[in-house]
Amino acid sequence: MRSASAAGRLAPLLGLALLGIVAFAVFVLAFLPARVVGHGVERLEGVALDNLAGTVWRGDGDIAVGGEPVGRLQWRFAPAALLAGALGLDWRLRHPDYQLEGGLRQGFGGTAASVSGTVAAEALNRLLGQYHIRLAGAFEIDEVALRSDAGRWRAHGALRWSGGRTTYRLSGQSYDVEFPPLAATLRTEGNEVRFQAFLDGEASELALIDARLDVEGWLHISVTRRFTRLAGKPWPGAGGEDEVVVTVAEQVLDTSGAAKMEL
Repeated sequence: MRSASAAGRLAPLLGLALLGIVAFAVFVLAFLPARVVGHGVERLEGVALDNLAGTVWRGDGDIAVGGEPVGRLQWRFAPAALLAGALGLDWRLRHPDYQLEGGLRQGFGGTAASVSGTVAAEALNRLLGQYHIRLAGAFEIDEVALRSDAGRWRAHGALRWSGGRTTYRLSGQSYDVEFPPLAATLRTEGNEVRFQAFLDGEASELALIDARLDVEGWLHISVTRRFTRLAGKPWPGAGGEDEVVVTVAEQVLDTSGAAKMEL
């Protein structure tokens, strides 16, 4: 009886002690300088975070990847995620060519990440230049989300391009065309990620471009007869506008040193 009575008095004390430890840990985290985050980021190969300000709880810094500046990254921990049994982080990335924001959640149920924002075509032209392609306008990302559940990644979201003047070079000939606004969807199908682009306002079944990323890291891109017409180089011969006339593939992810991706 005495033992049970003592245990009854001890339980509330242990609860208060545990609450105090958690409160102290949160207090310490809230005031740790942002440079602690910078030290953690240094463990990621090719990623650097400099000119840090704020705290671990809420701060910002200049982020670079592979030596190239990416923009000013702001982060803020999301305490509300704890109610769902997860650690949460909200972030923003600011750059003259793009404005992006999203969230990251890590819990017992897996990992979830999302991104929304706008990207000027100029940001992509630096990459597309090696293929002699140049775009105009801007892209709008409508909450593209990634979720990991039991080791499998799933993706979904929507994108839009305002369209505009596009120049490219093919077989030694230069082309200069005006593209209408396009929309696109991103989703997981089986073990592949699929991307489809179509005229904004039309049904998604009428795809202009159909791309898929397989578990080996290969990106397969197919274009229809309609797309070649919009691109100023109509495909010769007879056939429906939605007929796929060209398919190319390129390995964009190296999975040779790891297990196959599970999407």
